[in-house]
Amino acid sequence: MRQCHPRVDIQRGPAHHPDRNSRADHHRPLEGTHEPRGYHGQRGLPLPLLGQVVKDSLAAYNLTVKGVDIVPTPKTRSPQSPLRARLRERLIEFDRHGRGLIIAHFDQGCLVPALNIPHISPVGAYDRATDRVTMLDVDIDEQKPYQVDFETFFNGLSSDYHHVFQPLGYGSGGYVYIALP
Repeated sequence: MRQCHPRVDIQRGPAHHPDRNSRADHHRPLEGTHEPRGYHGQRGLPLPLLGQVVKDSLAAYNLTVKGVDIVPTPKTRSPQSPLRARLRERLIEFDRHGRGLIIAHFDQGCLVPALNIPHISPVGAYDRATDRVTMLDVDIDEQKPYQVDFETFFNGLSSDYHHVFQPLGYGSGGYVYIALP
C-alpha cells in the first residue's frame, strides 16, 4: 500500500461497530437527480461530477451561493504551487470568516490507514496556528473528526489516483469550493 505522507498525530475515532448502520444507509441519492445505484454502478463520483451534483443540489433546495468552484489538484511537487496557496487562502476564509465550504476529493489512504482509493468528505475546520485541517470523514470507520497537517491534506488532494480508476473518470483529487454570500 502506497503512502503519500507519514501519518502525523492523526486523532482517530473508535473502531467500526458492525451493529451500526451500513454504508448503504448513508448513500441516499437526492431524489430525481442521479442514478440510485451510483455513478455507472460504481460508488463515489469523479471530481467534475461531484461538482455538478453539488450545483444541482444547491439549485434543488433553492440555496443561494456566490459560486461553486471545482478545483482539480494534479500532483505537484512545488511548495510554491498556486493551487497550494489558493487552497490555504480558502481554508482561512472558510474557518475565520465562514465565507465558504470545502468538499475534499482525496486519496483516502493518504489521510488515514485505509485503502488508497478516491474518497469524498467535507472539511470541518482549519487551524492557522498549527496548520492543521479537521476532516469530517463520511467513512463509517471514522466515527469522529480527525486532524491532519496541511501538507498531508494537500498531498491527499493532489494524489494522482491509481490507473485502474482512470476509465471510471478518476484522474487526480481536488476539491469543490462553495463560496457563500
